[in-house]
Amino acid sequence: MTCILRVSGKEFASRSYAQRTTLPVASVYVRGEPRHPTKPNGKKSVTSGVNIEVSGADFTNLKRQIRDAVSFLTRHRLALRRLGRIAGVERLTLDFGVADRDVAAQFDYFPPELITAAGSLGIGIEISRYHAFNGG
Repeated sequence: MTCILRVSGKEFASRSYAQRTTLPVASVYVRGEPRHPTKPNGKKSVTSGVNIEVSGADFTNLKRQIRDAVSFLTRHRLALRRLGRIAGVERLTLDFGVADRDVAAQFDYFPPELITAAGSLGIGIEISRYHAFNGG
């Protein structure tokens, strides 16, 4: 999963939302609980949230992630609009996982249809860059 929708807020009832939504929830976290289940004494989550799978395209295939995201935002428009209005939801972010390329400068383009679809739903856009080992 390389493109995900992150939904969070300090008072967001993430577990309850995850149990009743039809959107593809990939993970759930709760404010005050450990960020990593394997580290119960580690850092705690400062917000509650869900991560929703938008695209399973590879880190090296941003064009496919973008196509999948536009399709996802269009197909789930009503559910996403409702999600943005749920009490406690403070932030919605469409996060694209992108592999670092071995170039002097890296540029990635986001088409107007993606920006318009996300913006109309109050969803921000983020790029998470990852060092690619062995080509991805």
